[in-house]
This record gives sequence, structure tokens and C-alpha cells, in this order.
Amino acid sequence: MRVTVVVCLLVASCAGVALPPNFQKCNRNQPDLKECLLKAAQNGISQLTRAYEEVNIPNVHPLDVAEILIGAGTDPAEVEKEFGGCKLDGFHEMKVDKFEFDFEGKTLTIAGTFPEHRLGCPKDLDGNVLLVPINGTEPSTLVLSE
Repeated sequence: MRVTVVVCLLVASCAGVALPPNFQKCNRNQPDLKECLLKAAQNGISQLTRAYEEVNIPNVHPLDVAEILIGAGTDPAEVEKEFGGCKLDGFHEMKVDKFEFDFEGKTLTIAGTFPEHRLGCPKDLDGNVLLVPINGTEPSTLVLSE
């Protein structure tokens, strides 16, 4: 599964933070900045199996997701799905393919591949399948893999 995430940083001012010593650092003026950032991101993501409170970096093993909503659609299975209180596992195993800063545009672009993602949470169903009403809440586990 290929996931591309584009994050737009809307920050008026930034304060520098000293990263923990086990995180690789890159200088924005070095000639191989793209390669350094890619390597540092890969190294950093794999270390996110614990929180670093001193720099406000959360633990992503598992990543807590408050809510996921999937609309009903227009096919014969018009079922709206709502997931809440989810645990997303596998983020720390991401293989980073692209990690680029645009300092002028204040954007960060990340692209990567996950060998497997597991999402566990209760789900609420509400809708119709071929005019038959479907309603209920049940536990769910969603596994996405290559």
C-alpha cells in the first residue's frame, strides 16, 4: 500500500527545539540535504515506538486515532461507517520514499510504503444494503498489507 501525506505547515514563527541525541540531524545548507532528510526521517520514524515528551513527539506504536468516518456512497450498499477510539499499528515500520521540505512555501511532503497496517476499533454502521436496514455497533479489525 502506498500512502502519500502532504502536510502544510501554517506556522507564523518557529522555535528551535533540541532533538534527542539518537535522532539524526541535517543542516539546511548542506549540499545533500534531500538525502540527509530522507535518511534522518527513516531513522526517526523507526524510533517512534516510545514518546519523547521533552520535544512533544508522541508514541506512534500504536497511533491513537480519535475518529474515522466513511460516507455512505451511492451504490446498493449505502452504509455509513463510523470508527472511534482506534489504534493504528504499523506506522513505525514505514519505508520513507520521499521526505522534502519547501522552506519558502512552508510545506513538508512525505511519501512512503507500509508493509502492514492494523486498525482496531469499534465501528458503528448505519444505512441500507439493497433496501435492508443495517444498524449496529461491533468491534472491528482492519488489516492492510502489501
